[in-house]
Amino acid sequence: MKNKKAREAAHRYQPEDLFANDALMNAKEWVLGAAGTTPGAICPVCERINKIYPRRIGRPMISDLQRLNALGPGFHHYKQFQKSGDFAKFEHISLIEGAENNDEAKKTSGYWMITEPGKAFLCGVLKIPERLIIYQDTLVRVDGDNKLVNELWPEFNYAELMDDPV
Repeated sequence: MKNKKAREAAHRYQPEDLFANDALMNAKEWVLGAAGTTPGAICPVCERINKIYPRRIGRPMISDLQRLNALGPGFHHYKQFQKSGDFAKFEHISLIEGAENNDEAKKTSGYWMITEPGKAFLCGVLKIPERLIIYQDTLVRVDGDNKLVNELWPEFNYAELMDDPV
């Protein structure tokens, strides 16, 4: 029922001829623009509801980053450190790097490594945006002020967390 209501509320793109000239590119741009609205948009090609959701950087994501850092250099499987669902969003702002994925059936390899910018963020010397605006796994833009780790998580204590077992 919820999906039906969302479909009814979503915007629809009605081109003259979807595949004429630049109509497909125009439809893509329209969907991206309308996906940022409250009801979202229905893609004229795949008929799926498209909506942009901002991802706020907060304690759970930062905690995962710290746990990954505590594991040391190299790639580590997400099950060793990840507890939040949005951790991989850090890849969009270069705080982490994913290992090469050789399995086409999977979105990622599941192995992650903290980068130098990721370490700098945890040490409190690099600012990152408050929110990431992501659409279909692509960073569309960032939103909010750039902040240090202790501004995003006021209770953050790097030394204390380094002693915390994973």
